[in-house]
Amino acid sequence: MRAPWRSLAVVAALGLAAALLVRGFARLPIADSGLAIDWKHIWSGTRHFSAHYGLTELRTPPWALPFLWPLSLLPLASSWALLGLLCLCVLALCVPRTGRLRWAAGVLLLCSSYPALRQLADGNLELLVIGGILLLLAAARRHNAWLLAAGVLLASAKIQETWLFLLVYGWQTLRCWPRRPLLQAAGLVLALALPLLAWKGGEWWLAMRTFPWGGTLIDSSLAAVSGRHAAWLLWLLWPTVLAITLAALWRSGVHKASTLTQLQAGALVAAGLLLAPYAASNSVLTPLALAGSALWATLPARGVLLFAAANIPYGLMGNLQWRLTQESDYWCVVLLLILGLSLSSVRATRNVPAKI
Repeated sequence: MRAPWRSLAVVAALGLAAALLVRGFARLPIADSGLAIDWKHIWSGTRHFSAHYGLTELRTPPWALPFLWPLSLLPLASSWALLGLLCLCVLALCVPRTGRLRWAAGVLLLCSSYPALRQLADGNLELLVIGGILLLLAAARRHNAWLLAAGVLLASAKIQETWLFLLVYGWQTLRCWPRRPLLQAAGLVLALALPLLAWKGGEWWLAMRTFPWGGTLIDSSLAAVSGRHAAWLLWLLWPTVLAITLAALWRSGVHKASTLTQLQAGALVAAGLLLAPYAASNSVLTPLALAGSALWATLPARGVLLFAAANIPYGLMGNLQWRLTQESDYWCVVLLLILGLSLSSVRATRNVPAKI
């Protein structure tokens, strides 16, 4: 009887914390501040069950809108606060439970990292992507069509992050899953996605085609970094990163397994961001949460190294010149570090799946 009461107590505590947080933040004058800089656009673009792609900076695909509409019904500050609380909960789920003290230390490392606090301040949507990937990893272990459908819809909310992960996961799923749950999941995804695409798909695609930030100083992809320094490097780095990633995962036995580990998922997201046409620096949180937490649970020294590298910008926050001209290059290096540490450790952690 203890377990149900404990679960109820945790749910009640989280509900109370959410209510107090939303109530407190509702009084903050963030509309004209630098806080919630991303969420302001998303909130205004999805307010009252809408999708204003042409009038705001909204780029979220139509099939992810139902996950945002309940939040955007709230006032700006309240919804931003609740978004942050949900993000912290999702981050806590990323840390494998290898012991109470290590789990608590891992949650503290992750939630206090620079990418996590920047995510909380900006109000972007990494929680959707991370939550979607965790659902997909859980779905693969259980062959659950509902988890698979929800995971696909959430993880693809920022397709520039997850395209490579989804390709490998899809190949693995088609090879290992029974046909019935696959067809059920496909039907669920289409039932939600097709009407929304018919409604707003054209406007969303036009907004994606006119995206103004690719290749700019806030872009951390290999294409953008190479373009800023030596464009010819892209022709060498792009196929090299892809080949090394796929070869390392193949050697780790991904072609024989029925599911990816959390570390493998983190490596694929890091590689996907590096190879994407555009990679925002705040997206580094997703591979850091997946791969960094897995490394902390199994190879703590490498996990600490990864978090230390991600926290270096704390010491450079006052250096405006660095933040404007070099920070995106730095996050590209961090993505390469995440990828390198993940691929070199993937065999040692292959038996540690994500827990959800």
